[in-house]
Amino acid sequence: MKSKITTLLVLTTLICTTVNSQIFYSNGATVLVNGATLFCNGGLTLANGSTFENEGLVQVTKNSISLNPGNFTLLTAGNNVSGNGDYRVEQDWVNNGNFSAQNSHVYLYGNTEQLIATTSGTITEFNNLTLQGTGVGANRRKTIQGAEVRVSLTGNLDLQNRILNTATNLITILNTATTSVSNTIVPGIEGYVASQGVGNFIRNTNQSALYLFPTGSFIGTERYRPTQVTPNSSNAAAYSVRLDNTDATLDGFNRNQSDNKFCTSNPLFYHSINRTTGTTNADIAVSYNIAADSDWSGIAQWRTAFTNWNDMNTTNSSLFGTLNFRSRSGWTFVNPGDPYILTNVRPETPVINCESICENSDGNAYTLTGTSSTYQWLTSANGAITSGQGSASISVDWLTGNGLITAVAMGANGCNSIPDSCIIIAVPLPIANFDFLQEGADISFTNTSSNDASWTWSFGDGSVSSNENPQHSYEEGGEVTVILLTENSLGCSDTTSKTFTIDQKIEIPNVITPNGDDINDFFLVKTGGLKTYNLIIVNRWGQEVFSSNDKNVHWDGKNNGNEVVEGVYFYKLKIETSSKSYDFQGNVSVVN
Repeated sequence: MKSKITTLLVLTTLICTTVNSQIFYSNGATVLVNGATLFCNGGLTLANGSTFENEGLVQVTKNSISLNPGNFTLLTAGNNVSGNGDYRVEQDWVNNGNFSAQNSHVYLYGNTEQLIATTSGTITEFNNLTLQGTGVGANRRKTIQGAEVRVSLTGNLDLQNRILNTATNLITILNTATTSVSNTIVPGIEGYVASQGVGNFIRNTNQSALYLFPTGSFIGTERYRPTQVTPNSSNAAAYSVRLDNTDATLDGFNRNQSDNKFCTSNPLFYHSINRTTGTTNADIAVSYNIAADSDWSGIAQWRTAFTNWNDMNTTNSSLFGTLNFRSRSGWTFVNPGDPYILTNVRPETPVINCESICENSDGNAYTLTGTSSTYQWLTSANGAITSGQGSASISVDWLTGNGLITAVAMGANGCNSIPDSCIIIAVPLPIANFDFLQEGADISFTNTSSNDASWTWSFGDGSVSSNENPQHSYEEGGEVTVILLTENSLGCSDTTSKTFTIDQKIEIPNVITPNGDDINDFFLVKTGGLKTYNLIIVNRWGQEVFSSNDKNVHWDGKNNGNEVVEGVYFYKLKIETSSKSYDFQGNVSVVN
């Protein structure tokens, strides 16, 4: 039967051990446990406006045959509990009244599943809350039912190796100390907070320091996958975290819908992370076990506005114990959607430096910029890669016609970049050709090449020209070969040549007027390229009046410095070029 307390009771020691007094039941009484131990071997219930102050130790066990043994219960509203003492409860904590934690410490130490429950929506705020016990499986859990549970501004949550199951409720740690949450991290028996649906684990922060959220899940394959949040300032903020231990697609976050910056995403679980108050950016890190979960190189966030997963750009990797963490620095939380998932990020898309080439050309070089160490190149059928495959630079032989060249950065686990492609413009090769018009030693050239943009003429006598249609006069006779080199806008070239016979051009005057007017004053033989030159001039009586072996020394109509008389004189001219010898005779009239 129940022990009913209806008046003021000050306890130094009360032990409820008999069969008839297994439940301590206060029916509107005021109870003060002052430095004493209240040991109830069946439960403690406060009803009808009871007031209970604990400044000692209250221990409630479940060693009883009564209904719901071992519970600490505030049965209805109006029941008040306060004090700085300790509470050791082996079964459920049921709060439908007013619990003032002050500096108290609550130990939930049962070896079967325990509830922190309310049927009236009452929020329970603990000071220090420690979870203990030796139960396994479902009996490791301390489950919240009915309303949010909090840990006070000065309190701590010690999970030890137990599971705090918030279900669809919240656990909020008001204490901003980084050490306000602790747990056992021995692999396989870690203590963690598990939540489902809208349930969440919330921590208040006011330091630029690492806050651990020891999250996990017992649904399906049990996993301990904590999250780290490091605020970037000491401004007040709050962050919520949950491990969703299922394929995100099943929860409506289709893993096939993405920004295409990653290849694959974690099908086993994802994390829900949010900044619930404040504006402080933070470094966030989610954990995984390589052996069990595979390795991952990035994180993506679900963007509700776009209904897809978006890569979070550059992330970093770190190791803590047996777990790897993938982190993103300076996260702003500006995008809607709180699911975060581990991904295999595509390598950076390479950028090909694509230039036009000449058709039917060999050894064309193509390079790209990128951050990968290996690349796969492809060309259209009219191109052939001759060297460099796998590197950032290749050599390509190209036939006629335009085509594509493509490069892909190769990543780990078959996760390759989005390809980059460009169109190869194959410019036709120039075809060199020319026509000509020859008049003795003078030749006019006409360019008739196609696909050309510039010209280089070599005339065979050491002279060159870059004109499109040049003219050239030869000083020497003989056979010469003219070469035309033509280029297109890319510098691709073609050459052609033609051979000509140049007749020596020799002009001998038949009249001179040596009167000093600089017009026809000399007997000047116009020619060039001579190897030998011999000129003799005689009068009508055969007397020599002038001779020279130098083509640059001309007869000025004088004999030994004296002007000759007007009349007809006779000359003999012998010259020799590189290809021919000439012997001329004739007369020249001198008119003064």
